[in-house]
Order: sequence, then C-alpha cells, then structure tokens
Amino acid sequence: MFAELFGPLIGVFGFMWLILKATWWFVAPVFMWEVTKYFWLFYIRSGYIGNIKWVQLEVRIPKEVLRTPKAMEQVFVALHGIDTDVKRYEKWWYGKVVPWVSFELVGYAGGVYFFIRCGEGERRLIEAAIYGHYPEAEIKEVSDYTELLPKQLPNKTYDLFGFDLVFIKPSAYPIRTYEYFENLDEDRRVDPMGIIGEGMSNLKEGEMIWIQLLLEPIEDDWKKLSDAEVRKLMGEKPKVSPGIFDTLFSALSVVLSTITNPTAEPAPPVKEERERVPTLTPNQRDVVKAIEEKAGKPGFKTTLRYMSIDNRDRFTAVNNSLIIGMLSQFTTQNLNGFKIDKATKTKGKWVFKKFKALMRKKRLYFLYITRTFGFQTIVMNTEELASIYHFPTTKVKAPRLQRIEAKKSEPPANLPIE
Repeated sequence: MFAELFGPLIGVFGFMWLILKATWWFVAPVFMWEVTKYFWLFYIRSGYIGNIKWVQLEVRIPKEVLRTPKAMEQVFVALHGIDTDVKRYEKWWYGKVVPWVSFELVGYAGGVYFFIRCGEGERRLIEAAIYGHYPEAEIKEVSDYTELLPKQLPNKTYDLFGFDLVFIKPSAYPIRTYEYFENLDEDRRVDPMGIIGEGMSNLKEGEMIWIQLLLEPIEDDWKKLSDAEVRKLMGEKPKVSPGIFDTLFSALSVVLSTITNPTAEPAPPVKEERERVPTLTPNQRDVVKAIEEKAGKPGFKTTLRYMSIDNRDRFTAVNNSLIIGMLSQFTTQNLNGFKIDKATKTKGKWVFKKFKALMRKKRLYFLYITRTFGFQTIVMNTEELASIYHFPTTKVKAPRLQRIEAKKSEPPANLPIE
C-alpha cells in the first residue's frame, strides 16, 4: 500500500537527487556567488550610506502664502535634477546609491512644522528651489526631532501606531491632483492641507503626529508601466518575445522538415490580421488621457509613512482618521487613490497578536528614524507630490501652523552708517 501511494513520489525525488549529485560541482559555486555578491553589496552600501552627512532643515513659511501648489511642484521638478547616474563599478565597488530626500510634516502640542532631511550635497539645490518659489520663506538647520525620543519605541512611557500608504491601483494611474481643487469655484475652492493642519493644531500635550514622504528620483523606465496599461485599455494584446527554446524549436522544425521532404515548397508567410481599433467609452478615454499625462512628468520612487505617538496610559488611535481624511480627497473611482499597506500596519492578527504588533511597531519606528524606504514603494510624479505636500495657502487658518510673523525686507539704500 505504501509503495503504491508514495512509490512514484520517491522515484521523482530519487531522480532529482541523482541530477544534483552529478551537477553539484557546477550548481554550488553559482549559488554561492549569487548569495555572496548581495552580501557584499549590502556591506559596502551600508558603509557608503553611513558616511553620508545628513542635514535637518526646518522651513518656516510666510504669514501670507499666495502661491498655489504649482510652486511646490516646481520645487520637486528641480529636485529631480539630483544626479542619478550611478555607474556599475560605483555600485559594486563603492556602494554608491541614488540620493534620496525626506519631506516631513510634524505636529506637536506646540505647533505644526515642516522639515526636510537631506544629504549635505543636496542642501544647496533644495534651498535654491524653495527660495526661488517662496522668497519670503526661512530655512534653517536644526537638530533632528526624532532624537528627542528614545532610539526604540514603544517602551514603558510611549506607544505608537502607524503604517505606510500605497496606491489602490498600479502606479501608472494618477490620483486627483491640486489642479482639480484650483478649478473649482472660489466659494468651493479649498486647500487639501487644511484637514491635517487643523487636526495637528488640536493635539494635546504629549501627542505627536509624524508624516514622512521619502523621495528618490528615478529614470523614465517606470513609464513602460503606463504604456502597458494604455495598451491594456485599448484592447491590445501584450507583445511577448519568443524565448530561446521557442526559437531553437522553430529552427529545428524547419531543418527536419527540409531533410525529410526536400521537394516541398516553403510555407507561405502568414498574413497578420490588422488589429481592430477598439471603441473607447468617454470614461476610458479620460483614463487613458490621465495615464499619459502622469507619464509626461518626472517621477519619484516614494514611500508615504504615517505615525502617531502618545503616552502609553492615554494612547488612542483617534488621530489616525486625519491622514485618511486628508488623502481621501485625492481618490477617484476610475483612477487611483491611497490605501493602508496591511503588511506595515502596527496591528497583529490571529496567534501571537501582541508580539506581532510589538515587532511591527519597532520596525516602523526604526524605518522612520533612519529614513528608510518601505518594502513596497509607489511611483508619484511631481504634480502628485505637490498635491499631498505643499506649504498651505493663506486659506488654511490652522492656529499652530508655524508661520513667519514679520516680513523680511532690505534696509533702505540711504540708511546712514558710521
């Protein structure tokens, strides 16, 4: 009975063992090489990143911001000019990586702050881009606010809750951007930053909300995803190039047919049928247009991260609705929107729930303070980034939003001096 049930399976494993026994001298070095080279890359890349001199910048906006998020989009366009050319030998010998920047919005009981964390090499570009479009803003170097708390959370004093946010659909589909809000009537026009600004202004003593937007400029390869989605909507079949085995099999078939029947006439070429152009609905045409418009602007690899921190004895998750409410403004049914990455949500399920939740909280906090990208990233273009992160206009009356009260001006030319 045992032989009848498991005999074939034992035979398969025996055959595989014979193959492995005969080819181990070739398979083992290849396997070890693949493993070793990525350990080496991790080692030298860690050293390269560890030598980067990071700078924490606080941006204080003027009391009256009349510029729309279009100005912030130009800041991100300038940021895309960071050198992304990492040569192969630089990657594998020096561990060089493409520079990335963290745009952060932080709320305490004392106020709402805008921070930018970048490498020393990118500081001048960022300051020039902001001053160029917000000349009355103030930028100063400050200490890292995350250093005010312990290196590991949660602990006996503080608890936290948070998650990363990803797209509902593939990154080729855009979200609703600031242009939608600007095209509304004057009475209906709002600033999307108003919700989070007002919510952060109502935080109690000890409560904190941290929002992090990690950005790394990428080349135009991501636009192939957009082309694939457009072809899919147009009803075109994806072009699949024949593999090496298909090519060899076709060539072998031709050779065998020629040998066995040398007098046979070659088969006539197959006429390709003209693909029928599909008729798109108005909604589908709008989607195709939106996808193509998104691909027409520079893109960034992005991680959007949220975290709420408070004293353990009074911790509540009520503040989590602020980030969800803010981002829901950018969701459209036929295009894209944001959702919580369940793999990063600091909540355990099934068995060992408390242990799983604790490990997720520690991991999320570590990724935040080290400004590390999540395991699942999305691609956003400059217009989308400016929609979810920009300096609030004068319409936002959040009382604890840190603004510059006095307006800077040059001294008069005829000022007498000694």
